[in-house]
Amino acid sequence: MDNTTEIAIKVILVLIVIGVLWYALREIVCWYYKINERIDLQKETNRLLRKMVGEPELLEEKKSEPIKKEIDPKAHWSEK
Repeated sequence: MDNTTEIAIKVILVLIVIGVLWYALREIVCWYYKINERIDLQKETNRLLRKMVGEPELLEEKKSEPIKKEIDPKAHWSEK
């Protein structure tokens, strides 16, 4: 192989390694800061708000699995 081919192969391998590291580190950061959980909670909030207003649910929201935690609104607004 000539020098140009070797350099091209090395560049491609470095780019692949950087891509794999980027993806792995992104997942770790999202897990640590609970970003995926926050997104799920935001989607659930949006779904509930649409339900309160009377708008139909979006198709993509129906596909996602619902959050299993039930929120008791009376617990936050109880009279003392």
